[in-house]
Amino acid sequence: MTAARAYKLQSTTRCPCCGADRIVMDIDAAKTWATVAYQRHAGFTVKDGEITVTGICHAGTNLAAYLMNAETMGPRREVSG
Repeated sequence: MTAARAYKLQSTTRCPCCGADRIVMDIDAAKTWATVAYQRHAGFTVKDGEITVTGICHAGTNLAAYLMNAETMGPRREVSG
């Protein structure tokens, strides 16, 4: 399973969060180790047999902020300013 996860990182050429291009890839399938990084700061590695986060893409955070703002707008669609 770990080798499959290393190959998964190898085959992911774009950030799964925002689609940014991959800029760094290092893989050793024999040792079942891999790491990737993308233009907008997202990064992943295989650690203890699992794909884990090494850098966070801001796309998800920006979406969350947008949704929280939209959720808290009053009926007049208030605009801060």
